[in-house]
Amino acid sequence: MSRHENDDVSHLDLPDPVEADTLYYMNNGEILDNDTFEELMQICKDNGRIPPVVCAKYLINPQTGMHTFFVLCAGSNLYDPHNRGRLRVYNPWKMRKTTRTTFELYAKFLRTNHKTFLFQAERGM
Repeated sequence: MSRHENDDVSHLDLPDPVEADTLYYMNNGEILDNDTFEELMQICKDNGRIPPVVCAKYLINPQTGMHTFFVLCAGSNLYDPHNRGRLRVYNPWKMRKTTRTTFELYAKFLRTNHKTFLFQAERGM
């Protein structure tokens, strides 16, 4: 029996892959969908520019109706695109799953740049 003899999996009843709609919240408060985000990344790649930072993501699964929220953070510190301090450079920033209220407060901070919303969102982390 060779290694590639059983590669045909058409007889299996496998579910369709999950396709989620994604909204990207950028550092300047812009909200981009999948297509616009891919176009922006391609333009940045073609022109040799640094792409903008994705501060938050909102995933919507149309098949199951599930909503998942992610924010960019290091520990319990949320990413502040306007802060030029030490935390911005040295911390390992990662997308972390969060609650709807924390996500909405952080998104409001990205739109308005009021630190109060950032501090309230950080309390929910």
